Amino acid sequence: MLRVAGGGAAHTVQPHFVAPVSLAEALQAAGSGLKPVVVMLSLPKHLYRFVGFHLPLTHYIFFHMSEVWVFHGAGSRFTGGVFTSRQQAEEFIQQYQLSGILTKYPLGISAYDWAQQEGIFQPTKPEQYTTGFIQRFTSASQEHYHYEDGKCDA
Repeated sequence: MLRVAGGGAAHTVQPHFVAPVSLAEALQAAGSGLKPVVVMLSLPKHLYRFVGFHLPLTHYIFFHMSEVWVFHGAGSRFTGGVFTSRQQAEEFIQQYQLSGILTKYPLGISAYDWAQQEGIFQPTKPEQYTTGFIQRFTSASQEHYHYEDGKCDA
C-alpha cells in the first residue's frame, strides 16, 4: 500500500503499475498514455527492499492506468495477452504473426456497464439483464483492431 498526497490530503492506495525508471524511460512513458501519480511511501527507508523498492524512492515513477489492451487469438476462448499500450500489444502480435482481435478495455468497470455509462447500449429485453448475457457482453463501439498473420486489417 502507498500513501498518495494531493489536494491537502493523503490517501492509501494500491498502485496499478510501479516501475524503476530512468529519466528517458519516464519521458517515453509520459507519451504512452499512462498518467504519472506523485507518491510518498509511509515506510522507513530500511523497509523499501521488503516491499519491493530496490532504489531510493526518487528513482521510481508510479502510474495510474485507466485502460488496457486485450488480445484474443482467433478461435480462442481465453485472453492471449494484456498490455499497457497498443504499441506493446502490436509488437507481441507481429513477433509471433498472430491472428485475432485487439480491444481496448477500461479498468475498473465491465464492458456491459461501460457501454451503458457511455450511452452506447441500454438493456431493453429481459434476457439482457441475465448473467449469461452480461458475462458474454462486448461492444463493437470499444476501440478494436483485427489482425491476420500479424498484420492489422485496418
